[in-house]
Amino acid sequence: GDNMKPHDKLIQELHQGKLSRREFLQKAVALGAAGTVSGSLFSTQALASTPKRGGHMRVATNQGSSTDSLNPILLTSGHTNFLHYTIHNQLTEIDAYGQLQPLIAESFEIGADASEWVFKLRKDVVFHNGKTLTSDDVIASLGRHRGEESASAMKSFMEQIVGLSKDGDHIVKIKLDTASVDFPVILGASSLGILPSVNGKVEAFDVGCGSYMLEAFEPGQYSKVKRNPNHFMSDRAFVDSAEIVTIADPTARTNALLTGEVDVIADIDSTTADRLKGR
Repeated sequence: GDNMKPHDKLIQELHQGKLSRREFLQKAVALGAAGTVSGSLFSTQALASTPKRGGHMRVATNQGSSTDSLNPILLTSGHTNFLHYTIHNQLTEIDAYGQLQPLIAESFEIGADASEWVFKLRKDVVFHNGKTLTSDDVIASLGRHRGEESASAMKSFMEQIVGLSKDGDHIVKIKLDTASVDFPVILGASSLGILPSVNGKVEAFDVGCGSYMLEAFEPGQYSKVKRNPNHFMSDRAFVDSAEIVTIADPTARTNALLTGEVDVIADIDSTTADRLKGR
């Protein structure tokens, strides 16, 4: 197990040859329609009361490596997967109820048929460096996952794209080689975060438009983030700052939680969960 979001785990399994493309799509659609265990927990517990703002959170993940990279194309570990969702935003997302929602996109719709998709972008998305997001950033970010040289885990999906164009600063049109009603689900993958571009190219991986801004990154060890005061959604980023640490050993990770060294841990097996219930 790991701390990846369910649909990112599907992507990794596809990349490793454990799933066919058809199996992936079937599972991804089921995930979007039926929700997930974590979604159920969020809706019944976390969303039951209004969260308080402020404070510092320490999170321990179970995956991390000295070769980890901030480049979203390289989905290297659970740690970087966590970061990609923290400092970046994608065109779409799966919400806490397991439903597909627009994120950077304000809305999306099918064109002539399901081989054409039109994404209308929000006009209030600002990157951490102050740059306002436009369709050029979306095209540059998604385009990196295509082509012979691409090492992206999403390559097989992104190469369905035969046309990637804009209609002004806030509309992106995507033409696929075949109809795909599931394509917006795929665009919520962590590695498909939208990054700022310069002259059609993405040059920095540490700047995103997510609800947290990166302060420090030590591959395989820790990441530090702080709340983005300019994020376009008010129901995000309730803590002021957070530190994500990698603790690979499950016993050490559990002990870190019990001693108060960290506040949240990932990848708890059923035995450990039972042990923690009464605490």
